[in-house]
Amino acid sequence: KPDTDGYLSEPMAFLVTDDRLITVGSHDVNNTNAAIAKTVARFGSESVYSLLWQCLLAITDNFVTLVKQQDATRRQIATRLREHTTKKDLLKIAELALSADFLVRATIQNAAVLKQIHASTRVPGITGTQGEQLEDVIIEADQIAEMMNLSSHTLDHLTDSYNTVLNNNLNDIMRFMTVWSILLTVPTIVSGFFGMNVPLPFAHEPLGWIITIIIAAILWIALGLLLNRYIRKN
Repeated sequence: KPDTDGYLSEPMAFLVTDDRLITVGSHDVNNTNAAIAKTVARFGSESVYSLLWQCLLAITDNFVTLVKQQDATRRQIATRLREHTTKKDLLKIAELALSADFLVRATIQNAAVLKQIHASTRVPGITGTQGEQLEDVIIEADQIAEMMNLSSHTLDHLTDSYNTVLNNNLNDIMRFMTVWSILLTVPTIVSGFFGMNVPLPFAHEPLGWIITIIIAAILWIALGLLLNRYIRKN
């Protein structure tokens, strides 16, 4: 069902009697309820088990729509992130990844339950045709689970890639700040040196202040070149 963070899965139970199929689930799972209602209207005259398989197939097919929606949203966000990285889009990618993880678990569990039903010898009244229908549903469920798993892995790789980019950007910023912090100490050191109350060169020169600035600038440029060479080398 839709959620503020994407999509969440909820369990649903099917009770089979001789002539009735009873569904037990949340009332706010609109997509699933609509799919079941449409299936009942179309296949209501068939046997209970055939109707059950058709309902399960309809529910499974709902996940295809979710995969397509997630893939479309992922492509849109990835396009925006390539142009400009924003916190909003990064959070949206994280929400999509979390939602995809829920859906992957749901599709895997669905396929596992169907396989357990198929392998069980305690289900009475299933004909050969109905068994083949169940096998078709299992194949569909496995394919959907694989699609969801692939979509989830793609989102995880995208999230990891942008995390790496952000970490590299942060490292570049910290390196830049460190270099500037070192460079800004040069004028302070030079001015402090010439501010000492001892005889020093240029102390009585009319242009001593300008000479001090030139010395600081030369040291600043030299240190900047050395730091730049060191950063490029490493």
